[in-house]
Amino acid sequence: LRMLAHAIQNLVLRFPLKVNEEGGVFGSVTTSLVLKALKDNNILVPKEALKLERPLKTPGEHTVEIDFGRGIQTKLKIVLEKASR
Repeated sequence: LRMLAHAIQNLVLRFPLKVNEEGGVFGSVTTSLVLKALKDNNILVPKEALKLERPLKTPGEHTVEIDFGRGIQTKLKIVLEKASR
């Protein structure tokens, strides 16, 4: 688990967000999207380990904690980018 935590710590997940001219955001990044992106990177994380309190909706960099239990925790960097049209 420590090796997995280290791999996650060095990973950056990027998600496109649709944003209108006024800066309004369409959609969000949810726990299930983050878990799928991790799985696409060959990293399996239990849903309950991912500490995403609410969907991410603002462009920019976010940090999400992952707690595997047994004192093993890590942080995952997620970047929400404005989608190109």
